[in-house]
Amino acid sequence: MKPSHPKIRQLLHQYQDGFTVLELAERLDRNAETIYHALKAMPDSYIDRWTEAQYQAPAEAVWCVVIPPENCPKPNARLTKLCRLVK
Repeated sequence: MKPSHPKIRQLLHQYQDGFTVLELAERLDRNAETIYHALKAMPDSYIDRWTEAQYQAPAEAVWCVVIPPENCPKPNARLTKLCRLVK
């Protein structure tokens, strides 16, 4: 079976509010245990919050992925010299 990581990551990037393991399993037509293990193995996934526990149903973790920021632009040597002079 193919790894689930890319599909999970793509889905969580599209829906930044996150999903529970069961919601992801349903959307991706995979076993919930497979999804859980994939999320645990992904370095960019994290539990954002927990759902409220319902009658006889425990609270569930809502998983999200980190969206990396853009790289910082390379400093301009001329501007760097000007900033040093002003300080």
